[in-house]
Amino acid sequence: MKKKILLFEPDKLLRKTLIEQISLNDDFDITELSSLADFKYGVNKLFFDLIIIGTDQGSYRFPSIGQFIKEAKIMSVAL
Repeated sequence: MKKKILLFEPDKLLRKTLIEQISLNDDFDITELSSLADFKYGVNKLFFDLIIIGTDQGSYRFPSIGQFIKEAKIMSVAL
């Protein structure tokens, strides 16, 4: 069974590069998101084994992501 990864990275080039690299391993199913609204929806409605969050400060405020993770009660957070 494939592991599900949620990749939230606003920068299109970086997101595509990460997807290319992760996709080299057939054991992963990747869902890519580029907006904070999509990230919040995806985290609340879908299940993932791993969530990767880009830290591009120009697209959103990282503390707002941290607060959302806390409110959503996402477990096993490694920053």
